[in-house]
Amino acid sequence: MLEKRKTWDKEFKLSAVKMIVEVGISINRISKDHGVNENSLYNWKRAYLEDQQNAFPGKGK
Repeated sequence: MLEKRKTWDKEFKLSAVKMIVEVGISINRISKDHGVNENSLYNWKRAYLEDQQNAFPGKGK
């Protein structure tokens, strides 16, 4: 049986990235606490730092 991929909404992504960038919580800690893959967090952080206003368009995909 195929598992459904998790999707994260824009607010969750922004919250996670702000914990990394502004608060200084490690990506490893956020990954463990919230069940998000570390690679996803690195990608979200990069997208946010490149263009904060237009980061994470769409509906979690």
